[in-house]
Amino acid sequence: MRERSKVLVQIEFSAEQAWIGLGPGEYIARGPLLASLAQARVVFGHLQEGIAEAARPEIAARRIVVARGLPVATGTPASLDYILDPFLLPRLEAFDGFDFAAMVRSRRVRPGDPLVCVLPATPGQAGMDVHGRTMHPPSTRSIDIERLSGPGTRLSEDDEHMVVAATDGIAHRDEVGRMHVLQIAELPGGVDRAHGDIDSPLPLLIDGDIADGMRVKSAGDIIVLGSVGDARVSARGNLLVRDHIRPGAQRVKAHADILAGHITSRQVKARRVAVLGAASGCDIQATDTVSALEVRGGSIVAANGLRCEHLGTGADGTARIEVGRDPLLEHRTMQARDSLPMLGRRTAELRLRCNQVAREMDAHALDERYDGYAAELRELVEEYRLALRQLTEARAILGQAQSGQRNNPLISAAIEVADTVRPGVTVVFGPFSETITVPLRRPRFALRGQRIVR
Repeated sequence: MRERSKVLVQIEFSAEQAWIGLGPGEYIARGPLLASLAQARVVFGHLQEGIAEAARPEIAARRIVVARGLPVATGTPASLDYILDPFLLPRLEAFDGFDFAAMVRSRRVRPGDPLVCVLPATPGQAGMDVHGRTMHPPSTRSIDIERLSGPGTRLSEDDEHMVVAATDGIAHRDEVGRMHVLQIAELPGGVDRAHGDIDSPLPLLIDGDIADGMRVKSAGDIIVLGSVGDARVSARGNLLVRDHIRPGAQRVKAHADILAGHITSRQVKARRVAVLGAASGCDIQATDTVSALEVRGGSIVAANGLRCEHLGTGADGTARIEVGRDPLLEHRTMQARDSLPMLGRRTAELRLRCNQVAREMDAHALDERYDGYAAELRELVEEYRLALRQLTEARAILGQAQSGQRNNPLISAAIEVADTVRPGVTVVFGPFSETITVPLRRPRFALRGQRIVR
């Protein structure tokens, strides 16, 4: 046994604890150990049990923690509790029990209805290292509740952390999480010749059918509690149709999602499309996904894939399903390519005209023509800004398309069928295609390398 008169005190990089090492048979008394700790400037968190253990000789070598700081208690960041979720299409498994009326009711709000609540951050508690220095907890993220309050909403008078509806309408959450309540235009009895065509800046709630030959357009959502005939329908938000989008030559389009009971022989364009029943003989183009209980014939282009229970030709002709291609991006690319030369000329002409009018203003700064030139310049500047923004957007779209062609990404989209695929279906992944000749049960088509697998 050998008593040590001093010992090397080792300290973690974070200075949250200190320890010593003793060889076989070595020990160190309390006094010398405290002196070694003081020399190492370890002044906080001495562990009496460690100091006592170091004073007892042992046969084996040891590593003894002799000081430990007070750990930092980390706080929790602020979080959001959305009382109303954004509109979400039901999953295929939930089609059978989906309640359209309940979904519509859940989105209608009245003044004072809660929309979103901020759960405040909880602060952490400071700690101390073995040198007696304060260790501060990391700062916790806070959320400004006012940034979540959009048009038609206000802060709650009873709870400073909650946003509530300020008016009757349809609740909407935008891309950045801000809540809006949009006033809704209600059309009892449907839309027919007696109403005339509709072009509304408000969301529409149509309590009935949209008759053949009508044109219905909204800057928000369109909710149809009946069916859509051979009418041209366009929504900048979602299009929700409880019953049937019936056969016709007129296009049905939504900038967001389309949900319908059935769709038959129609051209449909949207971000996502969900059909609670059958999509029969349709031309559907989706920039994201398509889901349906049954697909009977027609053509579907879905950038991120298709999910359905039954897929086949039935009595409606050949079915063609293509995934991995974004029809909207292709359309925007073509438009950008066609408009780029005109936008370039227009921007240059407006810039030149702005400079000419500015010189005229300088030349007539002291006479009555100055005000006229100033008004003209303001209008020209607004036109120039608009043209420049359109030019920038067109170049960005073309750049995105060219980047995608250079990178040539693999197609990750899939076609998933929960039940049966009938013969006559053609599946397409980029340059690769396959026509099904025998019935298949529960296949999942995907592209692997240079071939389609299932």
